[in-house]
Amino acid sequence: MGTRPRGSKKKPERLSSTFETINLEGGKVTASIDYGADYDTNKPYELVIFATPNGASSFSESKLLERQSATLRANHADKNIVIAYVSPNNGKWPNFLSANPLNVNDINNAIRGQVEAATGASPLGISFDAHSGGGSYIFNMINNFSEIPSSVASLNLYDCLYAYNGISHGQKIRNWLINNPSATLANITGTPQIAEKQAMLVSDLTSLGIQFSTLEQNPVSSTITALNGRIKLTTLSYFDHNGTVTRNGFLHAHTGGETPITTRMA
Repeated sequence: MGTRPRGSKKKPERLSSTFETINLEGGKVTASIDYGADYDTNKPYELVIFATPNGASSFSESKLLERQSATLRANHADKNIVIAYVSPNNGKWPNFLSANPLNVNDINNAIRGQVEAATGASPLGISFDAHSGGGSYIFNMINNFSEIPSSVASLNLYDCLYAYNGISHGQKIRNWLINNPSATLANITGTPQIAEKQAMLVSDLTSLGIQFSTLEQNPVSSTITALNGRIKLTTLSYFDHNGTVTRNGFLHAHTGGETPITTRMA
């Protein structure tokens, strides 16, 4: 058997295409899938499904998150990160799901199938992210699970707890976190309505036996945490509903809060 020259590395094998768009639900929903320009088929991958606020923002928001995605990938050189931006082609998720009752897990399964076909592998786990009205997508997913499955690695929410309905959601989230020791939940908020929903979430999880403590409190933000940091809920004193996620809120959640919230572009 031949040996590789000293100091040489196995050459990464790339995908033939690093970006694709698929239409789902009879053309009513679009998923834009970004595999990353440096996708290496020799490495495993994490799949992130990001529910954007509305169809019009899908492309612009994905472009604004591009630099954060590059930083995220650079910080996780041991794996690939595939991001699917999913949005209704008309209107916002709450209105779309009201007019088109469906199980978004069918969309999730279609995205996962497409990604697995392109990569020839299953993901290490799936993270679900949402901004604003995209939270309706996340809670539709939770509604249609009797229990959130172990394949869900994390829930990362950006001012989008509008559809949180209390203890029924809280119980499923609690069970998922307890039954899956690596699962994480992050939320960033600043608007009064979502702050009230976050307080409801904390109250529900506390009543179900999860204990919270204050991690950090300063003039800019306050963060409470539970389960050894696997739950991190951040409230910002100054909050730009659209700007926070596109500056670095996406990166903040995916690094478990290790990347501080910034008022500058990421």
